[in-house]
Amino acid sequence: MKRVMSIIAAMVLLSVVGCSNNNSDNNGGSSRSGWSWQQRIFAPPAPLGWQCAAASADGAKLYAGAFDSYVYTSPDGGQTWAARLPGGMWTCLATSDDGNRVIGGLYDGELYQSTNSGATWSVVTVEGSNEFWTCAASSSDGSELIVGQYRGYLYTSTDTGTTWTPRDPTGGAPLAEVIWGFVTSSGDGTRLSAGRIDGAVYTSIDGGENWTERDPASGNRQWSAGTSSSDGNRLAAAALEDYVYTSTDGGET
Repeated sequence: MKRVMSIIAAMVLLSVVGCSNNNSDNNGGSSRSGWSWQQRIFAPPAPLGWQCAAASADGAKLYAGAFDSYVYTSPDGGQTWAARLPGGMWTCLATSDDGNRVIGGLYDGELYQSTNSGATWSVVTVEGSNEFWTCAASSSDGSELIVGQYRGYLYTSTDTGTTWTPRDPTGGAPLAEVIWGFVTSSGDGTRLSAGRIDGAVYTSIDGGENWTERDPASGNRQWSAGTSSSDGNRLAAAALEDYVYTSTDGGET
């Protein structure tokens, strides 16, 4: 468990706040090659153990989860922030394109969802889960969801989190050996990918009904982060203390 916690703790939260043709600015930020960055001060104004982040498609609505703290929400691209209950060890967040529907999980805690841009949250019941949540992804409209666990299954939902189906892409590996490092979803929720810590990457083209094991790195890796294009064809998967691997054909190569 210590290794998993160190992997989670290695995540860094950054906010992209605009574009610039200059190499520096006068506001405490920095920029290079057209991108500019700005440090954001949260309440309380002190460093926190940031673990996860999510953003609406236009980047206006931002969400950031901290370990032993809260989810912080911003409606204006990071200019202002508000702490939202409940508190806990937040490890994953995902949102719909409009930023209204958000799902997030705690390590050794509940799965929560919000339908009002994080203003209020309700508990999501996932029958049979061990409540050690590590990763989450959402379709564009927030109706199709996938979440992963520490020493547990993947779970998918096609009704905005009302009901859930356990998924086992490994084909029966002992749950004590299965730690999900990331999950991704296409915009329509049909094309999914998932990466294991000390394991393989798996892809699905039917919303999680069937899975294919992939081998991006010619062997098992500690897959800790992944992302997907809206159509699910372009994938990127990052392995701890290794490289970032990309695919343009949905993970086939």
